[in-house]
Amino acid sequence: MLCERLQDTAARMADLLAEETTLLKHNKPTEISGLQEEKARLSALYSRDYCTLKDNARFVGANAPNQIDRLKRTLHVLRKQGEENFVALEATRAVSQGLMAAIHDIARKKSA
Repeated sequence: MLCERLQDTAARMADLLAEETTLLKHNKPTEISGLQEEKARLSALYSRDYCTLKDNARFVGANAPNQIDRLKRTLHVLRKQGEENFVALEATRAVSQGLMAAIHDIARKKSA
C-alpha cells in the first residue's frame, strides 16, 4: 500500500507541475497560486511516506519489487516534469525582472 500511495502522490504532483508549467507557458503566472495549497499538501504526504519507505527499504524491496519498479517509473516522470517546471519558472522570473528593470529605467529617466 505504501508504494501505491507514493506512486499516486508522485503522479498527482507531476500532474500539478504540468498544469503549472502550462499556465506559465501561457503567460498566466498569477493563476498558479491556486495550485500551491495542493502542492504543499502532496509534498507533505510524499515526504512522510518517503521517510517510511526509506526506513523500511529492505522489507519493501524484498516484498514489493513490482511496485518499486512502478514507483521508480513514476518518480522519473515527476523528476522530468519538475525540470520542465523549473525552466518555465526561471523564464517567467527572467521576463519579470526584465520588465521591472525597464520600468525602473523609464521612471529614472522621467525623474531626471
